[in-house]
Amino acid sequence: MKEVPIPKISCDFVLHGLKNGKRLDGRKSFDYRDVNVMFVGDSGGCVASIGDTRVLAQVSAELGEPRPGRPTEGVLYVNLELSPMASQGYQIYGMSEQAVELSRLLEHCIKDCRCLDMESLCVISGQKVWQIRLDVNVLNYEGAIMDCVSVAAMTALSHFKRPDITVTGEDVKIHYDDKDPVSLSVHHMPLCVTFAIFDHGNFIVVDPSAEEENVMEGVMVVAMNCNNEICTIHMSGSMMLTKDQLLYCTKIAAVKVDELTNLIKKFMQTSKLKSESKDGATLEIKKLITKQEAPQQCINIKGVKVDLNQDIHGQMDVSHVQLEESGLGVIEKDSTWKKV
Repeated sequence: MKEVPIPKISCDFVLHGLKNGKRLDGRKSFDYRDVNVMFVGDSGGCVASIGDTRVLAQVSAELGEPRPGRPTEGVLYVNLELSPMASQGYQIYGMSEQAVELSRLLEHCIKDCRCLDMESLCVISGQKVWQIRLDVNVLNYEGAIMDCVSVAAMTALSHFKRPDITVTGEDVKIHYDDKDPVSLSVHHMPLCVTFAIFDHGNFIVVDPSAEEENVMEGVMVVAMNCNNEICTIHMSGSMMLTKDQLLYCTKIAAVKVDELTNLIKKFMQTSKLKSESKDGATLEIKKLITKQEAPQQCINIKGVKVDLNQDIHGQMDVSHVQLEESGLGVIEKDSTWKKV
């Protein structure tokens, strides 16, 4: 991505607002912008938006040969494109460093975390399997791109249905119209939460806007599912976080992912009810995890009470916070959330 010059006065204005507990759009530190999801086409297509960031995801399938080392598993291809239409900083030809970084992160979230049942895509062992292709296109970039990409990708995969088949010996017949299509088997939904880091970790905000990303010192993307399992953590920039700050961010990400997963499931139920009508299924998720509508605003971590409506100024007492010893990437279950 090309570097776009940012006036120093704009940087100072953003940092001054964060020090006073204010953001450019009036949100608190851990508030999301409005999240909207809309289906495109009959199956496997959706447009997700977080604020003004918009992402289109489309899933398709065809029969093909399996990979040599995995004869009983299907194949999943993930393609992410950053169009110059989305931002003036994106390249016209070739993949930029940011595009490669985001593509690998998306593959880690979906492929390496095994969120799909690949063995269910096998038709004839060693000969024919379903090859699933996920194409993601960024339509407009206004910050927190991985959050929007993960929502669009997982919604499209959950919404997609492949044609049913009949296998007779080595002959495969595809039923396009005479049988109901079959949904993909989705084990879990890894979703990303982006944290912008300012002032050596003293200020941390969720869902940064494009203006905030231009002046941040670093960024951390936490991918989790609703089971509090950490799928991947990606960090970039010129900053370092302590163990306590990292654990603090994962606690916040667990709440965001849990609420977002439940809303996606409700969205799928709504689309199923509307599928009989030809008007198209549309669901708007307004103010996803904002202060006004979030039921959980306070967290107790090993006896340390943290108010999610307050900013992080490096003054939180985290002496009692401990990492979970057993279980890889699992947040401890004894954390309780209460209303304030």
